[in-house]
Amino acid sequence: MSDLVAKAITEVFGERCPDFEPECHCCKAWAEFDRITTLEAELEKAREAAFEEAAKVAEAARFEHDDSNQPGDDDWWSTEIANGQAAQIATAIRALSQDKEARE
Repeated sequence: MSDLVAKAITEVFGERCPDFEPECHCCKAWAEFDRITTLEAELEKAREAAFEEAAKVAEAARFEHDDSNQPGDDDWWSTEIANGQAAQIATAIRALSQDKEARE
């Protein structure tokens, strides 16, 4: 996506100026491009960190259970529900990761 935006800026305003001039429209366009590109990179890092943390939490929740719980016990149902939710979260995270890899 960034390549398309950079190409469009180049076509409309031209290549980057050698020195930044605050009143130059070309400089302003490239400065905004840089700002958005930086934000995009920061957002991607935060997203990846959140997915990694969610995956850890999901896996931990899935395997943290008390083997003494039996069907019919309230704790057993809670554990089964937590395991099911953890599995769904882990599946969703894997699907999002695969989707991201496919886009790249």
